[in-house]
Amino acid sequence: MITLKQAVESVRQYVDEFGDIFPSRTTARLEETEFEKNVWKITLSFEDPSSFASAINMLRRYKVFSVNGTTGEVIAMRDRKP
Repeated sequence: MITLKQAVESVRQYVDEFGDIFPSRTTARLEETEFEKNVWKITLSFEDPSSFASAINMLRRYKVFSVNGTTGEVIAMRDRKP
């Protein structure tokens, strides 16, 4: 079984690999983690440059990544509402 740190690193590599769909990946922030049925669920948030709440408080978009607890492979990604 992989550790939480390894699961988060797998997600980071996934985000870097598909960087063109994550234009604000440098603003990624770890929000939530969960382990259930051999799957890590890692929630990251990213600044959303297309929607400004204000110059000080930019809105964030949330993505939940599912990571296989044995192989460390990212097996799914979905949007999560804030």
